[in-house]
Amino acid sequence: MTQVNTILFQDTININDMDSGGKKFGRVSRFYGCTENTECDITVDINTELYPLDIGDRVQIVLASSLALDPVTGLPTRTVRDKKDSKPGDRDDDDRQREPWRPRLPEERDLSDKYDGIYVSYGGLLMELKGSHRHVEDLHVGQHVYLLLRKTVG
Repeated sequence: MTQVNTILFQDTININDMDSGGKKFGRVSRFYGCTENTECDITVDINTELYPLDIGDRVQIVLASSLALDPVTGLPTRTVRDKKDSKPGDRDDDDRQREPWRPRLPEERDLSDKYDGIYVSYGGLLMELKGSHRHVEDLHVGQHVYLLLRKTVG
């Protein structure tokens, strides 16, 4: 079997600004940073109550098309939220609870342009990733994209 590559983008972000346009929501902050290896700029909204970040933090970012535990098949070995464990009324009708991030690309993409912007939204939290089209070419409109973050030391 062939191995399915589920990682669409991976790098380390240096957070260099926060809420530069003023804080809009109580628990959400907008962070601005640049990646170390791919020289991309990123703007991302984070619920700081759930995932505290601050200026100067270094964060590993991975955009993945799947949370699969089995990279050979590319299929999840378990569901993220098993239906049999959920109770009626557990926000079953709320798509934002189940649907991962979906990228939105500008209507006309000029691949000769040095920078390309990817815009992603999930439940009102937004992310913008700008960089060379070579680094974001695996992201497509309507594709499921999961955002994975991990703070790094140093």
